[in-house]
Amino acid sequence: MRKPSHGRGRRVAREVSTLIRAGALAGYEDLAASLGLDPVVQLLRVGLSPASLRDPEVMIPCPAMIKLLENSAAEASCRDLGLQLSRGQGIDILGPVPVAIERAANLQEAVDIASRHLLVHSPAIRLSCGPCPGRSDLVDLCFATDFVEVRACTQAVELALGVIVECLRLLGQGQIQPVLILLPHARLALRMAYAQALGAACAFEHAKAAVRLKAVDLSRPLVRGNAVMQSWHKPTPTQRSPHRIRHFAAACCSW
Repeated sequence: MRKPSHGRGRRVAREVSTLIRAGALAGYEDLAASLGLDPVVQLLRVGLSPASLRDPEVMIPCPAMIKLLENSAAEASCRDLGLQLSRGQGIDILGPVPVAIERAANLQEAVDIASRHLLVHSPAIRLSCGPCPGRSDLVDLCFATDFVEVRACTQAVELALGVIVECLRLLGQGQIQPVLILLPHARLALRMAYAQALGAACAFEHAKAAVRLKAVDLSRPLVRGNAVMQSWHKPTPTQRSPHRIRHFAAACCSW
């Protein structure tokens, strides 16, 4: 009997741990076309099938997504591509994650739940909330990846921070305002582009990627029952499938 290959098992585990739902690229094709790029060519160049973007639940390699954004930004001479893409995205790109946070009483609970359930969207990214050094009245909502330094994926980081800001806006119904956006790389685009996409001052070449908030906002009650929140967890036909439901339930039970 052939013995199982532990090396192959570890390799498969590594590959799975760097996947992300195709929903993270929502709006990419339209944006790329508007910038004069052929999105099909760009996708194939990094090994992604254009068909994979038709279903937001399809898992694609994070490295390919990062390379796609970096290549597209360079070829289109669009240094704020990640920011532009974030402006058309929201919490719905996270798939079933909004379902988990629907009953959170306040922002702290929502962040805690989202950080645990985020692996359903991608096992490769992490969300955490920690204190701001030297400022007890502020907290940092941090974004990180497990497989690459955030400094190495500038467009993806700016996309992620833009989505986080939009999620905060929706969760707080406009009452939660970032104090500062921390970016681990040098400024890529005009300050106006950052202001329009992120709605707050930015600090560049920082040690981490984060959205800085007032600590008091963590205890701010979240509004329930409004149309925006109801639309978050309205399942698509794909999300309603028994396979997706079993997958999400199994993931939740493991936490």
